[in-house]
Amino acid sequence: MKKQYPLTSEGVKCLQIELYALSELKIGQEIAALKNDFGSWIRERLQVSSVHQEFLTHCQPSFLTYSLECIVFALENRLPIFYNGYALSATGGSRIEKVTIFNKIGMGSDGQCSGGIILDIRTGNKPPEENGL
Repeated sequence: MKKQYPLTSEGVKCLQIELYALSELKIGQEIAALKNDFGSWIRERLQVSSVHQEFLTHCQPSFLTYSLECIVFALENRLPIFYNGYALSATGGSRIEKVTIFNKIGMGSDGQCSGGIILDIRTGNKPPEENGL
């Protein structure tokens, strides 16, 4: 995988299409690379801004672990991952204010998984107290 996609809803969708077209062996290799270095894997496949890079670098490790596990589970089961990026200011923001992961994954009695995950990222220029956070 050499192509880098924009960090947008459409870019994440295109990356998924490319990943889910891979054989089980190849997607397994991608998952192993993701588990090995989450930040590098994201930066190599998505065009992340300096704001997103800083967030990945300074994020609480347990939150990154949770995010990684959700993404890995979705990839292993070829479930959709939806990306929503929101700017809290007209200029797009110079900091990430909040990242929310909505985990909408279920498993039926037949062992088949369904649903997906939603990554919701909000950026802004105001300090958190001014955004009501």
